[in-house]
Amino acid sequence: MNRKWTKRMMLSSASLTLVMAMAACSTSTNTTNPSNPGPATVNESGTGEAASPEVSLDPLGKYDPPIEVSVAKGINGNFKLESGETYDNNVWTQGYEQELGIKLNYKWYVDNSQYDQKIGLDMAASDLPDVFSVNRNDFQTLAENDMLADLSDIYRDYASPILKSIVEADPKSFEAMHYDGKLLAIGQPHNLGEQVEMLWIREDWLRNLGLSAPKTMDEVRQLSVAFATQDPDQNQQDDTYGLGLTKDLFESGFAGLKGFANGYHAYPGIWIKDNAGQIAYGSVQPEMKTALQALQDMYKNGELDKEFAVKDGGKVSELTTGGKLGMVYGLFWIPGWPLNESKTANPNAEWKAYPIVSSDDQPVLGSTSAGVTGLTVVSKSAAHPEALIKLLNFGLETGYGELADTEFQKYHMGENGRELFHLSYRALFPVSKNIDIMHKVSEAVANQDGSGLRGEEKNTFDSAMKWVKDKNASNWVHYAVFGSGEQSAMAITEYYEKNNLMKVNEFYASPTPTMMDKWSTLTKLESEVFTKIIMGESIDGFDAFVKKWKSLGGDEISQEVNNWHQNK
Repeated sequence: MNRKWTKRMMLSSASLTLVMAMAACSTSTNTTNPSNPGPATVNESGTGEAASPEVSLDPLGKYDPPIEVSVAKGINGNFKLESGETYDNNVWTQGYEQELGIKLNYKWYVDNSQYDQKIGLDMAASDLPDVFSVNRNDFQTLAENDMLADLSDIYRDYASPILKSIVEADPKSFEAMHYDGKLLAIGQPHNLGEQVEMLWIREDWLRNLGLSAPKTMDEVRQLSVAFATQDPDQNQQDDTYGLGLTKDLFESGFAGLKGFANGYHAYPGIWIKDNAGQIAYGSVQPEMKTALQALQDMYKNGELDKEFAVKDGGKVSELTTGGKLGMVYGLFWIPGWPLNESKTANPNAEWKAYPIVSSDDQPVLGSTSAGVTGLTVVSKSAAHPEALIKLLNFGLETGYGELADTEFQKYHMGENGRELFHLSYRALFPVSKNIDIMHKVSEAVANQDGSGLRGEEKNTFDSAMKWVKDKNASNWVHYAVFGSGEQSAMAITEYYEKNNLMKVNEFYASPTPTMMDKWSTLTKLESEVFTKIIMGESIDGFDAFVKKWKSLGGDEISQEVNNWHQNK
């Protein structure tokens, strides 16, 4: 494998310009830095009699002899293994061993939905793998009990330039990987714009009714009425709804209601600055009451599914697939699921994304959060904590460095579009990756020429062009997200970022002490009360909810959040 270090950087996000010079590195496994020799090497017995295995400061330096690293992994249950392929033995595990001298030893792997419970059992038994991922609460617990390796020096010495450019791109996200001043985790920083919902509309229904896309919340409401009452699918039946929503209300990336609430300047689920400059919880602010009143009116008018309170995203997706929903709020990825199934069922179903809109003359700001996903940590007892950094270096260099020219399809996405990165231990990516791809792919689709593209860009272009030429629904996702110019989902994401149309969560630290004890109770209360209000209980129940929320721990948590904010 050619290990010439990349001299090309992914384009930076619109909100942050990152300039970093990248130097070429030697690939010798015996390379050391005289000014910073790094950790001494010892033999397996710890006696120091033999300096083996060798530890190299080369970000892709190979262990000789190889080492074993135990890991745990959550897997995507929808990803299909091919014949002879396992999570223990695949192109990634082979690459780690052949190129890095790291043999992964899977302690276990389970579906993502079961992962938190499984790692919790390991934590309770003090039987942790060397490298594993945790949620924010478990990270807090492990850090407080001094069970994690301090990665501060290791990251400084071993992280590749491209890894550092990603991990440090947003100071708030980088801070969220620390505890008590120590770097204890590496995670994927959030792209702020990608977390803001957009409004997805059945464009063919708009045409059937002679209507235009909404520019205000009043027009959203009017469109919802029309979709629910004016037979937009022209089947002569009263069987459609204006807006989709799930039982999870504001916590779903598909058919969620954050974008709807944002239209009324309400910010459920995040912490914002109030008029007094204090940090306050968005769900208990007066604007939330206004948004709930609007939803209640829509429910009474038959614009919402009467059974939404018992339907998760999978059940609501049956309404889009069945041609029963005219609008949904959702994130950029929903053309990949479930809107693609809508187009498979009905090729004439035309979904188009629009930015969220405001209820008045003030700009609408979309809810988003700084921070990280997939906090990957190393057990304090691990013999080679630097192995995590090398694994991450390898994934990034094969995906987005110069090695991507020759290795991308081997490790990340096969020639048939198969998403091989699901087999990697942990895949990170540049924060602005999707926007960068959108620019290149949209231009290439417009010109019908992808000759200058490589790796993921080329695969995305090929899939988008198949949609353009053959209208195969399985390829529509790449056209809708990346290839349709100004109407692509990623173009809207960039619009949010360029125009600073985002309300960023002011709290991005580990849970406060009272959060650890009472947050689940408070969020359950919020969901129950909001659902009942939407379904017809008195809107005054919101005021009673706020008082109860405060008395059950909300006031204590708010004080802790403000103390953190003042002292951070």
